[in-house]
Amino acid sequence: MTDTAEDLLFDLTLTDDQRMNRDTMQRFAAAEMRSQAKIADEADTTPVDFYAGTAALGLAMLPIPEPLGGAGMSHSPTSNALIMEDLAHGDLGPSFKYPGRSVNELIAAGFPVTAELGFYALLVALCIGGLAGIIAALKPNTAQDYVPMSLAMIGICMPSFLLGPLLVLIFGIYLDWLPVSGWGDIPGDKILPSITLGAGYAAYIARLGRAGMLEVLSQDYIRTARAKGLPEWQVVLKHSLRGGLIPVVAFLGPAFAGLLAGSFVVETIFQIPGLGRFYVQAAFNRDYTMILGTTVFLSVLIVLFNLLSDVLAAWMNPRLRAQYGQ
Repeated sequence: MTDTAEDLLFDLTLTDDQRMNRDTMQRFAAAEMRSQAKIADEADTTPVDFYAGTAALGLAMLPIPEPLGGAGMSHSPTSNALIMEDLAHGDLGPSFKYPGRSVNELIAAGFPVTAELGFYALLVALCIGGLAGIIAALKPNTAQDYVPMSLAMIGICMPSFLLGPLLVLIFGIYLDWLPVSGWGDIPGDKILPSITLGAGYAAYIARLGRAGMLEVLSQDYIRTARAKGLPEWQVVLKHSLRGGLIPVVAFLGPAFAGLLAGSFVVETIFQIPGLGRFYVQAAFNRDYTMILGTTVFLSVLIVLFNLLSDVLAAWMNPRLRAQYGQ
């Protein structure tokens, strides 16, 4: 029996966990070998033959030579520096589940769909939440205020994994108005996922918009504008809206980052091939590099969108502009 056949038979006897542990050791051992090879090149010596002894063992596992650590293997500072160097260059490493494909390729394939879903969900949240907040602020402590704020409270308390199946049951099965799965394949298949993902953030925007508008509508310059005989719609749209929506603008950065990071539930419910669904599959498949790479990528987006929202909110606030201008 040849060595290849022996390796194949041995691989068939392994469980999924044993294969994953073997592949993980191979990945880390390869990274360590890169470090040792670099040290050997700098010292003008011959690096250790990393694959020596594999065929003799009849296993598909890479052995750990003595010069790499003796009884056990530990990462040297050089190997950690190589990993950080790859990360600084945007290289998130290979995928354990999909051989031959890198984490960067999987993120590039799934992120455009997730970004499109997040954009539509943000539009839904702004249209519904912003309008509800303005309507509630115009007549506080009345039915016009209580009804939208009560609906907003329900939206905050209802998670997406409950709202999504309810919308599918009502509009997809009972009424048969909208498709219940897919993304971009059938007309209307983007409506239910966008509403499901954006409903919770619409509730937060409604409450923030109401609070901001109430504060602005009580200012002296608003009373002056009304005393001059300006129509109410002009007072609201021209004089109040910009200042009243500053809390909403400050919330947009964390909201959009949360929409991207929290879309995995909606993508799983509606079978959307986005980054969130890849993240869930990576957790089930124990694709550690995919999990870590996606986490790093989303963390960078959260920091970036928080920074952009703070800058935009400061630009919309005349007092802050005057303060920093001085």
